[in-house]
Amino acid sequence: MLPDQIAAAVRHHSWLFLLRGIAAVAFGVLTLWWPGATLVVLMAFITVAFPGVTVAAVLVFIAWFALVIGIVQLVVAFRVRTLVKAVAAV
Repeated sequence: MLPDQIAAAVRHHSWLFLLRGIAAVAFGVLTLWWPGATLVVLMAFITVAFPGVTVAAVLVFIAWFALVIGIVQLVVAFRVRTLVKAVAAV
């Protein structure tokens, strides 16, 4: 793709970065807010050998991962938007 086509595609779909970041932060907060419900769901899909330890570890990992990725995606969304505006102005 040419740089102009890439810029146009990013400009057209930049709202997806923002939406994905918001969803990731929301899932991370909800996971930390309702750990009991999250544990029930994880118990249905995860381990047999050490369910308590495994589920607790996975719960914390998923929550922090979702929060960090969500925040990074929000930052990327705003920076891409600024970058596309700067490129379009040139």
